[in-house]
Amino acid sequence: MTVDQEALVITMIIFNVFPKFIPRTGGVQSSIIHLANAIAEVFPDIQHVLLTRREPGLKSYERIGALHVFRISPCLFSLSTRFIGFAWEKFINQVLFNWTSNIDVIGQLDWKRNENIIVCHDIKSMPLTIRLSKKLHCPWVLYLHGRIGTAPGDVRINCIEQRLLLKTSLIMTNRIQAFNFLKRNFVLPILLLPPYINTSWFRRPSRTFKVHRRLLFVGKLYHRKDPITPIIALYFIKKRIPDIELHIIGEGPLKKSLIELTKKLNLIDNVFFHGETLDVRYHLWQSDIFLATSPYTNYPSQALLEAMSAGLAIVATDVGYTHLLVKHRENGLLVPPKDPLRLANTIIMLYSNPDLLKMLARNAEVFARNFDIYNFSKTYVRILNTVLDKSLECHV
Repeated sequence: MTVDQEALVITMIIFNVFPKFIPRTGGVQSSIIHLANAIAEVFPDIQHVLLTRREPGLKSYERIGALHVFRISPCLFSLSTRFIGFAWEKFINQVLFNWTSNIDVIGQLDWKRNENIIVCHDIKSMPLTIRLSKKLHCPWVLYLHGRIGTAPGDVRINCIEQRLLLKTSLIMTNRIQAFNFLKRNFVLPILLLPPYINTSWFRRPSRTFKVHRRLLFVGKLYHRKDPITPIIALYFIKKRIPDIELHIIGEGPLKKSLIELTKKLNLIDNVFFHGETLDVRYHLWQSDIFLATSPYTNYPSQALLEAMSAGLAIVATDVGYTHLLVKHRENGLLVPPKDPLRLANTIIMLYSNPDLLKMLARNAEVFARNFDIYNFSKTYVRILNTVLDKSLECHV
């Protein structure tokens, strides 16, 4: 490990492991790309590799910013779902990914040195991560991005994964729920990290706030995000603001029923579905209010931080740890979950009070700077550097 504290020079290769990496989607995929690019700007001597499975239409190798993406394992494509079901397809693809013999592609990089560390971004991908760790003779850490537990929608840890967790050098997460669950049930080294956002990337090019009468929802279209409530709320809003628009970005199992609901409520000309989009900046800059309507929690929400960075007024459900990001009547408004009438009245009130709308949007942008990705990247690299130093000391 080469560390120059004054020049802040750190050299290493960070191997990221993530089973399904499709650049056009947001969420974890987008955050991995942004973090790699930010680290490359601050620490240009660090290389970034991502190992994932193959996907139809995507190359086995591509360079995305600072990230070298290798697609190393075969997978069953979506056509197979109709024959074996989604759950079985997901399980088989995970097995193919974990036990692929094609990890020699890393030989294309200068990895034969001690300064390697692996970051596993998916708890189900630990078998491949451990195999890679043994091949490279380097430590690995687990970075959890989702909920862990036994509630609906949580990632559940089986008995085999419990044993594999003991092999990691460190667990990192930005989920308070996951942190508390692991602390309560396991004796493991774990760090709670803050969320991060590339504020300069999402900042509006024009500093003038213009009202477009456009609402924005970004997220997976399933019940944990509750995209149904905004559509029902729009039905009430339209009676007062006929030209109001709701733009929905994301895919999921509820999309078909959401389209049917839109037709039933006669909102075809007011609701627009855009599917999965990696770069959502255009939609952010053309919108006034961002809706975060999860009935569980909106923390840490990457989409919510992106909206704050873009200077949107935030209306979010008052659930979980959402209050850590959205301060009521300071940088957003909090409403009860699954209450479309209350949500509609709040939005109508904002449009009837443009000064409040602009104030909330301005304060949201200022607040988002607390989570700037460049500050986070320094902390992140120092954590990995510490893990690697301890590992090297053990081998001396």
